[in-house]
Amino acid sequence: HSGIFSIVDRQCEIRRAGKVVRTRDLVRVRYTIPPTLDLLARASGMFKMVATYADYSFDEPLEKCDRRWLGILRRT
Repeated sequence: HSGIFSIVDRQCEIRRAGKVVRTRDLVRVRYTIPPTLDLLARASGMFKMVATYADYSFDEPLEKCDRRWLGILRRT
């Protein structure tokens, strides 16, 4: 297993004083999954991962909580 990478292409058109400026930004997004959280915790040498939970927030719709994880760490 590994994290999932995707790229979001953002394009914007700014109009100011009769000029039009077009911008394009490529934003790299990384989704972290439990095995990656565990690896990062162990690699730090300071933490051990105790548990992970899917972020089923009460404030966000369920479809926006996909691939969001909370990691519970214990200091070693």
